[in-house]
Amino acid sequence: MPAQRRHVARNLGRLGVPSSLGPLRTFASYAACLAEGMALAAGRDVTPTIRVEGGQHLEDALARDRGVILVTAHVGPWDAAAPLLAQREDLEVSIVMRREPNPSARAFHDELRRAGGVHVLHVGEHPLEALSWRRALGPGRALAFQLDRWQRSGIPESVPEGPFRLSALTGAPVVAAFASRVGVFDYRLQIQQPRSFSRRATREELEVAREEVLGGLLEWIRRYPTQWFDFEGVASSGL
Repeated sequence: MPAQRRHVARNLGRLGVPSSLGPLRTFASYAACLAEGMALAAGRDVTPTIRVEGGQHLEDALARDRGVILVTAHVGPWDAAAPLLAQREDLEVSIVMRREPNPSARAFHDELRRAGGVHVLHVGEHPLEALSWRRALGPGRALAFQLDRWQRSGIPESVPEGPFRLSALTGAPVVAAFASRVGVFDYRLQIQQPRSFSRRATREELEVAREEVLGGLLEWIRRYPTQWFDFEGVASSGL
């Protein structure tokens, strides 16, 4: 995968990571996170260690009974965090994802996520597919978006407006959460304070929130550069 390795090396270079081993460490981190996420989704007899910073922020958001819009990125053990959240009896978790182009791979991963209690909402180019987002929100429901694959390659310069606009339409607060892996089934989860908007939220109000979330994402990427899994270097379907 020479193109992907070069892409990762360019990203790491922009982050000031000079080590020639950076791409190798990134792919190794990805493999570990993927394997552990699959094991958790499959119900293996494993009890991970999770240290949560800002856990009360999620509780405060859920207490508003409007649902929660979780925003994260392809960082660390993100694919393990969703099944762990779904283990809560008071929470139904859905995640918005671009369709995997390989049907067999898509079916395999979708089934693992369903087994872990996570509902997958696929999106593509048709705007009506977004209607399912509203149905995935409400009391005791969380809808997750990943923010880092909607524009061209490189360090993110912005995050998409969609989740924030959805928050204004539904009253569900936006909560940013970023996970990191520090060892075998050993994770850290950082949860930011909820952000809420009125139905008449201005573009400027949404832009301020987007900039704040972008700042948190960039801070996380700089802290854990080899746990940011951007391999493609192409734009996604606009999430």
